[in-house]
Amino acid sequence: MAVWLGCHQSTISRELKRNQSSLGCYLPDTAQAQSETRRKNAKQPFKNVSESALELVKEGLKDYHSPEQIAGRLKRASQESLSHETIYQMIYQNYHGCGEYQKYLRRGLCQRKSRGGAKSKRGGIPGRVDISERPVIADQKTEIGHWESDTMIGGNHLGVLVTHVDKASKFLVAGLAKNKTASEINRVTEKLFQEIHLTDGHIFQYKDKVLLCEKPQTPEIKEKVIFAIIILTSFARSKTGKRVNRK
Repeated sequence: MAVWLGCHQSTISRELKRNQSSLGCYLPDTAQAQSETRRKNAKQPFKNVSESALELVKEGLKDYHSPEQIAGRLKRASQESLSHETIYQMIYQNYHGCGEYQKYLRRGLCQRKSRGGAKSKRGGIPGRVDISERPVIADQKTEIGHWESDTMIGGNHLGVLVTHVDKASKFLVAGLAKNKTASEINRVTEKLFQEIHLTDGHIFQYKDKVLLCEKPQTPEIKEKVIFAIIILTSFARSKTGKRVNRK
């Protein structure tokens, strides 16, 4: 039989075992019906996504909320659980018209590469204090007054946006600097604050001030300001018309 059908004998054996009838024999019509039923009940992408959840996803995307934010809010609101990856796939596979909402994504998928082995060629900041020595209460994010800071560089390095975010209140302040020199960044920042927690970069240097600096390539330490920068870079454009980039 296998030779006549042009397949392996084990294929015939599996078919007979898989699709035999309740009487223990192989009936072609019954086998075909069982096969169609299994195919229909097979795992289908997004089959558990309700219409209400779909509408919430679309509304959130239209308001420029990220799939991560939408998934988190669905979970907190006791709605059905959707992962952010599922929402991304709904967009990219154009599930029920979700493809048209791709234009509302603040950022697309990007290639990531590890830079852990890279060594900084910059010199150290005199008198720097490692961020691990910051007060414990700063990590608890319950007391207002502990700030995270970073910069965004404009297209073609024209202009620098200096950003500061309070860890507790998530309040954001920002100022525009002409360049990324320490003196210029200091000039802009001193209009806003006296003491802040800063990144490990030369552009943030204050004489006779205690600076708490993060280790290189550890953005998770200052997640609040990184998130604020992601929001800003979604909409901010330099005078050249190009999106500003975080540095």
